[in-house]
Amino acid sequence: MIFGDPSKFAIQMDVVEEWSSPPTFIEGVVNVYINDNLLNNDFVWTSSICQDYIDIVDGVLNNPPDVKKEIFSADVLDILPAIMKARYPWYVFDSKAEYEGKPDEWWDDVDEDLSKEATFETLKKFRQKLFVIKFEGMVRLITLKFDLNERDYIDLSKFDYANVREVTVDVKYLSGLVKMVSDWHQGMMKYYTRQQC
Repeated sequence: MIFGDPSKFAIQMDVVEEWSSPPTFIEGVVNVYINDNLLNNDFVWTSSICQDYIDIVDGVLNNPPDVKKEIFSADVLDILPAIMKARYPWYVFDSKAEYEGKPDEWWDDVDEDLSKEATFETLKKFRQKLFVIKFEGMVRLITLKFDLNERDYIDLSKFDYANVREVTVDVKYLSGLVKMVSDWHQGMMKYYTRQQC
């Protein structure tokens, strides 16, 4: 089942019973669409649809952070580096020189800003990150493909912005999508619980 409009932002979740042991262990196909683009070229099975559900319903996607208008409306190339550096301060730098120039004590005092990251379990498997910001009645969703495990750090001066996708939707659209995922998951769990009786 697809929740939302793939031409904007949508999440597909379908249970594959052959992979699952309901109601305790549910696996299936999960895909994400943004601007009519499938974020991954292939279907991906998740270790647990329940984990995606938790990440979506209890996470940042359900409660996007408010930002100032100038941040919300800025070019993605201007705001994404700041968001990435705040979220991954140990891994994301403007250059190799900045990375190598940090004093040893700096690493002990840096905090991660988790407020804008809405990445859920399946996106991690796609090596995709999802960041979300809100201004008044609109929400901006930004996805990018990168893998922190590929190297010691990310050098933004060499970062490939070809892997960045973004869309702006209204708050009601996004909250409706999250509610549909929540309602579907609750109904699915009730169905499988009844099947066990």
